[in-house]
Amino acid sequence: MITKKLLSLNGISISSVILYHAAGWVFIAMFWWTDRFRNVAVPNFDLMGSPEYYLLRFIEQLVIFAIPAFLFVSGYFIAFSTPKDQPAPSWLIIFSRIKSLLIPFLIWSLIMLVIKLIEGEKISIAQGIEMVVLGKTTEAFYFIPLLIQFYLLSPLITRAAKKSPFFLLLITGFFLLLVRFGQYVLILDWTIPGRDLIRFFLPSWFFPGNIFWFALGIVIAFNFSAFKERFHPWRYFFLILAILLIPLGMLEWEYLLSHSGRDWFPPRETILDTVYGFSVLISFLTFKLKKLTKIKAIQSLGTLSFGIYLAHSAVMIVIAKLIYRFVPKLLGLPLLYLPLLIVCGLFIPIILIMITKRSPLKQWVGYLFG
Repeated sequence: MITKKLLSLNGISISSVILYHAAGWVFIAMFWWTDRFRNVAVPNFDLMGSPEYYLLRFIEQLVIFAIPAFLFVSGYFIAFSTPKDQPAPSWLIIFSRIKSLLIPFLIWSLIMLVIKLIEGEKISIAQGIEMVVLGKTTEAFYFIPLLIQFYLLSPLITRAAKKSPFFLLLITGFFLLLVRFGQYVLILDWTIPGRDLIRFFLPSWFFPGNIFWFALGIVIAFNFSAFKERFHPWRYFFLILAILLIPLGMLEWEYLLSHSGRDWFPPRETILDTVYGFSVLISFLTFKLKKLTKIKAIQSLGTLSFGIYLAHSAVMIVIAKLIYRFVPKLLGLPLLYLPLLIVCGLFIPIILIMITKRSPLKQWVGYLFG
């Protein structure tokens, strides 16, 4: 039952990632590509505060739990792969997981670099290597170097989870909150002692800011019965908290943006977002959700989630640039542009995976899509 539930969570999470990045492309159209559908100079923020703007902000806030959920599931299955009589998973399992991530990641990173070069970006060999290693060839790819770090650290984390789970969550939670606090420092440009140290931990690809979610998955996997017994009576509290944190998170971000001294600031996960992500995970694990776990389409998305994750960025950038060049009026219609990006970002990768599985390249599907 728990395996099906986590597979469903992966399916929901990859759908959420598609929604999040589709919303990001619509924001680009609204503010930076406005001159393609209106006679204005760019960037232009006239549409900030419009109903479409708040719809996009609602979507971003709603799905912000996706990366914590992915990391939680990864941690859970690392614990599941650890024999009860051993303190940690074998390095054979760890390197097998890393290999299944690394090869497809490198292939799609090279694809993204080629797309950037075709667009006219000048990238030196050193810059290209740095972009690949740190997952900077596209916004979404930081997640793979991050997850590889967690797999390499998993022997230490699983040992700590078995010996002192509370202390492990306390330490990793401290790093999580430190990094989230650092976002406020960055956004509001505070001058405080230790600012440079905080900045050191901020990069998304660096493990301290998200290790809590991976550790939480391991701890709950090792103590699932005790977890359910303790948190099941609180399930409605966490559900209500998660619902309330959606509008509160939107209000918080508007406050931060208005006090940042800038017209726009790329979204950053805040402390409220962290509490929201935790509440969503606890709610998901403590409610039975029998009907959800019976929906095969969601579980199918879960099994294909890594391949979709890898391919959707390339698909979205190509679709967005084609629309920019050939159908620019569509950029000014967010209620049409957004669903088009969502459908293309989700289903074109699925179609590519299915075609590859049925083609002479089927033996390479694991290297292309994980």
